[in-house]
Amino acid sequence: SEVVVDSFTLSCDDTYKSTVWPIAAFFTAVYPFGVPIVLMYKLYTHKDVLYDRVTGEASGLANKKFGGMYSMYDPEYYYWEVVELYRKLFLCGVLQFVQPGSGTQIVICIAFTTIYASIFSYCSPLKERSDVLLEVCSELEIFSVAFAALLIKLDLTEAEKHGTFSFFPFLLLSCLHI
Repeated sequence: SEVVVDSFTLSCDDTYKSTVWPIAAFFTAVYPFGVPIVLMYKLYTHKDVLYDRVTGEASGLANKKFGGMYSMYDPEYYYWEVVELYRKLFLCGVLQFVQPGSGTQIVICIAFTTIYASIFSYCSPLKERSDVLLEVCSELEIFSVAFAALLIKLDLTEAEKHGTFSFFPFLLLSCLHI
């Protein structure tokens, strides 16, 4: 069989638009929304057998099938992995389309991270306190990086006549404090 290695004269627009693009669009919508919905359905329908009623630990066949998706959470927060999936979808998937490269995008990231960290701290869904501390530190790091990005975006060195290196130690410490 013959294969075209490099040819910039060939056009693949018709094939791409009629086959590849619809398939890509379908799975782009199905995966980020379908996986969390199916996971929530599976966890909800099996919630009575997820944990041992006496010890509160992940139990039996459910632990083998879904263990990594719920066993690290307290029984009343068995669904928290779905919340995490939607958090990641928002921060990595949705936020990139909100006025890309703007200060508004960064402010929305900061607000979302602050609200999520507050809800997480209030609920404290993880069993291990060290995991809770790690999650809070991770959210604080996301906040710090976004805040540093906002400071860079505002360019206070020009606006307020500060030297370029006056903010450098602060930015470095805010991103490396953990």
